[in-house]
Amino acid sequence: MEHRVRAILALTIYFCAWSITSARGYSVVATKNNATLKFHIFYFGYGKIEGRFDRLRGKLDLNEKKPANSKILIEIDTASINSNYKTRDSYLRSTAFLSTIRYPKAFFRSSAVKAIDRHTVSVKGYLTLRGITRTITIMSRFTRDPSNRRNRTFRGSTSIHLSDFGINSIPSLFATKLFLTMRIDGIRR
Repeated sequence: MEHRVRAILALTIYFCAWSITSARGYSVVATKNNATLKFHIFYFGYGKIEGRFDRLRGKLDLNEKKPANSKILIEIDTASINSNYKTRDSYLRSTAFLSTIRYPKAFFRSSAVKAIDRHTVSVKGYLTLRGITRTITIMSRFTRDPSNRRNRTFRGSTSIHLSDFGINSIPSLFATKLFLTMRIDGIRR
């Protein structure tokens, strides 16, 4: 009889802990394997230049029932910028653009998450780039992995004016607005 009571108590504790954990939503530590940050900028007369940051990390805590309780923290290694052209990448790392030696990290920290509809949220937060912090808004969608109901993918996009972050020495053929796209795969914990 005592073993049954212990088993029932253990199961009750397990299910209470599981329900508390699952109520928190989706949580993931972002790494190269489950997160990407891509960019593109228009190059007048030729189209656009695309690239990505190869090293980033961070944390996504998604609460689907109460989106306002969700949080996103991302740290980007600025020297990991990769546009698939070494000469251009050297310029992008230089003091004229990202100044990666002086500012090796860029950061995004969400400050407010607001549901627009069932799958769309507006994520307002602070982007720090080249030591300058500005408020940005990322329009985001959460999608479900059809092969695994426990997984969710956060996809967001935004654009920034480079001059807002002290990047003013852009060749005249380039636009001054940079477009960013982020993807983070989350697994329910």
